[in-house]
Amino acid sequence: MNMNKFSFGRKSQLTMFILLGIILLFSVAIIIYLQGQIELSGFKEDSISSLTTETQPIKLFVDKCLEDVGISGVYYMGTQGGYINPPLESLTTEKTVIPYYYRSGTNEMPSLATLENQVSDYIEGILPVCTNGFKSFNFDITEGIIRTTTKINEQNILIKVYYPLTGVFNGKEEKLENFVLKVPIRMGYIYDIAKKVVEKQVKSSEWLDLTYLSTFDVNIDILPYDLTSTIFIITDKKSRIENIPYQLFFANNDELNTQPELDFVPDFVLKKGVSFEYTIIATDVDGDAIKFSDDSNLFDINSETGVILFTPNITGVFQTTITATDGKGEQDSTKIIFDIK
Repeated sequence: MNMNKFSFGRKSQLTMFILLGIILLFSVAIIIYLQGQIELSGFKEDSISSLTTETQPIKLFVDKCLEDVGISGVYYMGTQGGYINPPLESLTTEKTVIPYYYRSGTNEMPSLATLENQVSDYIEGILPVCTNGFKSFNFDITEGIIRTTTKINEQNILIKVYYPLTGVFNGKEEKLENFVLKVPIRMGYIYDIAKKVVEKQVKSSEWLDLTYLSTFDVNIDILPYDLTSTIFIITDKKSRIENIPYQLFFANNDELNTQPELDFVPDFVLKKGVSFEYTIIATDVDGDAIKFSDDSNLFDINSETGVILFTPNITGVFQTTITATDGKGEQDSTKIIFDIK
């Protein structure tokens, strides 16, 4: 009897866990649904069913243009690291321009907001080219200013376009203005993977853990481009349009920093009470700004110009070290002897 009671209790617990799992599953589904509704809150797309027979073809025409422009823009920006217009200091290859996400120990990834603005700007510039003044229609349509909002989510890209259109049909004015495109590209997810890869390299500039890269459910290809630049290509086979997987390109740069070099500085024989001036010169092949310093009690060198200016008020032989630093941890030093009589 005790065993039967125990068995019945275990079955009751199992049933309860199953019920809780079902409730949790439905709760998650409801949350996902509500999130989708929140994304579109305050922006109601013009529905085909609510339009007249005259405006329906216009709606379908703009929807098709938005789809063509939006998808091409999203794929195009993937080949340029999320940019439609990459930064000036990017890696220029034979086929594309790829921005640096990592350079000389620094994370230079664009923010998601930057990527969203790039898509919005692209659509606002190219969508009117596609609609071409609605010249394919036999009636006049007045176009207003386009305003686009892009939201990059983990599983998709949501594009909302306010494109005010006004036409007169059978003596009655009718309007269209709100259009929506959801691109099934896991851009937010891909972005997070790229971010993790870059953060790993920031922590260790020598890092290139192929095992770590293989843990993601995307393909990450690494292509050495030159002595200092490496191209990363993230290919997501779960993000496809017309069976074409989505790709995100970005570049990393491990350019070696060269230390500055001080020009030859002689030893000096000075006279007490007589003003002395000399300019220390240093060069840096990387073009880094150079700072000067000294360990002397006789004077303070000008950190920006390298000028030594002082009037000695004591006699003796003094050794001083002058150092030139490039601000990136590299430096050059020289010792100078001042013989003051």
